[in-house]
This record gives sequence, C-alpha cells and structure tokens, in this order.
Amino acid sequence: MGAVSSYPLDTADATDFLMGTDSTGAVKRFVMSGVRPTRTIYKLTLAHSNATVTPTTIASTIADVDWMHTLAAGKTYRFSIYGQYQTIGLGTGARLNLLGAGGLAGLVAGRMWGSIAQGSVATALDAGLYTFANAAGSFLLTPSVSPINAPHNMGADFIFECSTGGTLAIQFASEVAASAAQMNAGSFMVVEELN
Repeated sequence: MGAVSSYPLDTADATDFLMGTDSTGAVKRFVMSGVRPTRTIYKLTLAHSNATVTPTTIASTIADVDWMHTLAAGKTYRFSIYGQYQTIGLGTGARLNLLGAGGLAGLVAGRMWGSIAQGSVATALDAGLYTFANAAGSFLLTPSVSPINAPHNMGADFIFECSTGGTLAIQFASEVAASAAQMNAGSFMVVEELN
C-alpha cells in the first residue's frame, strides 16, 4: 500500500481529495500514492437457450457458456445473475441451483429470485442462499408461470468467501418431469473478484 500525506488547503488542486481537518480546524487534503488494487470481472452470456425437461438432471450445468467458475482459496467473489426463463405449462416452474465441486469450501451468503406471473411484481419468489451443496439453501424453485412460453425474470446476487479452492457451478432445471423449461439466450452471469 502507498503512503498518505496531508497538505494545507491553500496548496490543493483539482486532483486532490479534500477530507478532514487539523487541530486548528483547517481543512487538509490527502494525497494517496502507491499501487491501487484492481478487480477482475468476468461476464458470461448464454448464446443459446438452455432447455431441460428433467428436474432430476440438476447436475447438468447451464450449457453454452459453461456457467462454472474456478474459485481460489483466500479470495472473495461476488456473483450476479440476471436472466429470463420460460416453461411450457402453467403448472411448471424452474430451478436455479448452486453446486460446489472439486473440494470447494467456503461461506456463501445472498439470494435468488424468480417471477411467476410475468406482469406482476407481487408474484416473485425470493430465497436466501447459505450453502452450495445442492440442498435447501442452495437453490430457488418456482412452482409455475403465467403466461406459458413467455420470459420471466430469474436471478441471483451472492458473495462467496472461498477457504478451499474448487469449482462453483450454476445449474438450471425444470421443476416438473417431462415438462419443458429453459433459461433464455441472453441471460448472463457476472463474477467479480473482490480481493
């Protein structure tokens, strides 16, 4: 990290940050020098719709862009997913899921959401995320859609603090066996390394 220096206000210019006062009440400027941390950001976009008719095939990761990300021990990541899904029947919903592999360990906290009625905000579901083990707390399940064959919003926003490196997969499936559901093309995931 770089050094921090303070100077009287009368020597400040437009490139300085003004903050704080000294013991006499004079405003001081602080100039930071040194290396500033950078963040790595990845954006993965579905090129084609990812369709499924089997709710038990949740182990198949969202295809096309391979929505899997390798996480390194000691790093913290923010995942943001913004997408649309649709199903073929009124009684068919969809499942968005997290699954860790390759010895992945760490803490996850955040939420997933999905709309049920396309034109009504009040019909969205929201689920807290606190695990990535393909169990309760690692997924969102919507029970239906209205209207059918029309886009409905689905997404997630969560932080993953990685203690042991591995792979985190984002998965999608139909809620009902033999009833088609798809994550639509153009849905995307942004992964940001925070440290």
